Amino acid sequence: GSQTNQASGVTTTQTPTAGAASNTATLTVYAAPTIAKGFSPGSIQSGGSSTVTLTLANSNGSALTGASFTDTLAGMSAAGGAVGGTCSGTTPATLTAGSTALSFSGITIPSSGSCTVTFGVTGSTAGSQTNQASGVTTTQTPTAGAASNTATLTVYAAPTIAKGFSPGSIQSGGSSTVTLTLANSNGSALTGAAYTDTLAGMSAAGGAVGGTCSGTTPATLTAGSTALSFSGITIPSGGSCTVTFGVTGSTAGSQTNQASGVTTTQTPTAGAASNTATLSVSRIDTTTTVTPSLHTAGLAVPIQFMVQVTATATSSWIPTGSVNLSRGGGIALGSATLVNGQTVLTIADLPPGSHTITAIYSGDSLFNGSTGTTGPVLVNYFLNLPVLIK
Repeated sequence: GSQTNQASGVTTTQTPTAGAASNTATLTVYAAPTIAKGFSPGSIQSGGSSTVTLTLANSNGSALTGASFTDTLAGMSAAGGAVGGTCSGTTPATLTAGSTALSFSGITIPSSGSCTVTFGVTGSTAGSQTNQASGVTTTQTPTAGAASNTATLTVYAAPTIAKGFSPGSIQSGGSSTVTLTLANSNGSALTGAAYTDTLAGMSAAGGAVGGTCSGTTPATLTAGSTALSFSGITIPSGGSCTVTFGVTGSTAGSQTNQASGVTTTQTPTAGAASNTATLSVSRIDTTTTVTPSLHTAGLAVPIQFMVQVTATATSSWIPTGSVNLSRGGGIALGSATLVNGQTVLTIADLPPGSHTITAIYSGDSLFNGSTGTTGPVLVNYFLNLPVLIK
């Protein structure tokens, strides 16, 4: 403040009565300004941005001019762009993106009040990044005051997600378990994790959603669903957890799938998508049998050929499609459509002689084709009555 002082009047040997006192002299004493630092928001995702606010306060009854200070950023850098705030005269007016050794000057701090200097920062180094601005010097207070408080900006790395099938190969109509592993490299848990998984060439088998992650929603999946969405997950700090569910596939081939990147409350921008996982779906092998109603017949006597196609592995599916019948030399005799895995073809124009009849099943989307043959079927010119074989 303003400190006033006055000296007494002067006495001498010749003038023992004191003369008039001196004028009243004033010494103005300035308190150093203070500086406080803060980040908003106080936590960001790696690559995100936050606003630094530096508050300069002046307790003196008159303004402080020419204020300057430095701010050396660690674990972050200036985002670039305009320098804002309520302080007047702040220099520079803009910052270069990526700069870390910042210096501000020319600021006027109002009397008995405060003003702010603001600028943006970005950080990609995960963890708690601490920063402190220097004390402030002014024209009136050339010795710097105390440095600011130590402010902390928490930078979160996005979680990762990996996808796998077990087993990696199934027969058409079979099932496999999907395991999605969510990993968090940060020193604190990530909450509200969410991602999507659009299945192609397969669908959810239905039933419970399992794994080690807590909070996973939904808890069950509807059989046949393909557009899956999970949320509410907590990923533990410095660790990982899993989400599991069953899928089934009937389309033969290598079915590739990829889950989306994960968002969380702390990392609202999705991280990288998962690896591309492959589920190999193979068609089920079949056996084809063909049984004639007669092994010996007269010329032009109709013979029925019962064709049965069955799966070699346990399956809830039944082979569909068509069967072609031929005799020696690949001469076609006819074709028919399977009903419940079987069909009957009647042939009445086999020429005289001994014939081996072949039934060829061409397969369908679930089942591989197969071939079956009869033993000799004898057609005789002179046989009037067929011989029934039991």
